[in-house]
Amino acid sequence: MTSPQPYPVIQPRTVTPGLKNQNALVGVPEPGVYCRPDWVRLVGPECMARWLYRFLCPKFGSADTNTQGAAFFEKGRFWYLGIQMSEGHSSGVVMIDLQGKFFASHDTAESMAVVDEIFAHGFHATRIDLAVDWVGQHVELYEHALASCEASELCKTKTFQPSSEYTTEQVAKKLLLYLGKRTSSMCARIYDKGLETGLAPQGWWGRLEVEFKDDRAQTIVHALLMNPNRWHEVLWERVIGAIDFRIKNGRSELRRRPQSKWWAELTGNTMPTPTPPMNEDSDYPKWRGWFRGSVGPRVLQLAEIFELDPAEFLVELLKDIRPARSETPAVANAREIVRSRVQ
Repeated sequence: MTSPQPYPVIQPRTVTPGLKNQNALVGVPEPGVYCRPDWVRLVGPECMARWLYRFLCPKFGSADTNTQGAAFFEKGRFWYLGIQMSEGHSSGVVMIDLQGKFFASHDTAESMAVVDEIFAHGFHATRIDLAVDWVGQHVELYEHALASCEASELCKTKTFQPSSEYTTEQVAKKLLLYLGKRTSSMCARIYDKGLETGLAPQGWWGRLEVEFKDDRAQTIVHALLMNPNRWHEVLWERVIGAIDFRIKNGRSELRRRPQSKWWAELTGNTMPTPTPPMNEDSDYPKWRGWFRGSVGPRVLQLAEIFELDPAEFLVELLKDIRPARSETPAVANAREIVRSRVQ
């Protein structure tokens, strides 16, 4: 950044790409640090497809075009502002993708209100991307991250892969660094957004994106919706909780390895918040704790909205769903607890 700060000034994004502003670079946010969601995928029962379309139309108009939908779906509808709805899956679900263009062109409070309303109607999150932009801060994000990866300083994710492009004169056309595998439930990307969009010179606009999937996505969306007055702080804490860069000094414990200087300066004194997956090897008490922290509060809130007893609301949610048959440590542990009570 232009000057050291103990804590990055994270602000909601207020500049819509493509609109002219006071910056000489048209379509580029003014200098600063910005954070927002960049993609949210929500999945619900197929019977909610009609409700979903009727919810979207008054807000964003009828879909601009019909499509084949996302992979493994039979049909879909697409809005050019960055919304895709997909139907006709063998699992009997409907899916909606709120894409980066949607979040870039709407105030985050407004866009998260859309997520909250869909969430409240029985949908759950299977993917969320969180983005942090440094504009005109001279942080050399890509260069520092690549150097740290090559020095074996990358932590929490186990792989990295540069995917950059240069001309024969060694002029950068694309600067992109993958952290972790795209197929995993958490991965990150660091890249030069100015080069990617063609709107700014190299080094002016850097971005760090972290993609969370599966139960991690559900955890992140829940955390953002439960903290509407500090969503940007929650987002920032989750982003820097997903990756880390620490000097390799022969110590195996992360806490005994100091952070790389550039990363420590970038993150300031913020306490990172890791987002671990729901451990399939967890025993019943751990599973119960996860349920109470991640799912329970939302169930109670929805039961209150529908003016139902929580038990009645759970019966409605679980209607027509078959019990799982797989054996997990939590299931085995639950059986042991029951047996001990009988004895």
